[in-house]
Amino acid sequence: MLTTEAMLEARGRVEMLLELMAIKFGSLPDGVVQRVRSADVDQVRGWAARVLTARTLEEMFV
Repeated sequence: MLTTEAMLEARGRVEMLLELMAIKFGSLPDGVVQRVRSADVDQVRGWAARVLTARTLEEMFV
């Protein structure tokens, strides 16, 4: 079980990733936002690294 601190940190990572994705790719579809918000911490970390090199939104989830 995650501590409150860990949960808040994870939520912050998710929101930062969504912000970076929106800056890079424009308005995000609701399905993408939901997918990111429901992902586990390891998946969010992977996507956070991928946002640096992905050329399209689709490449984020390959």
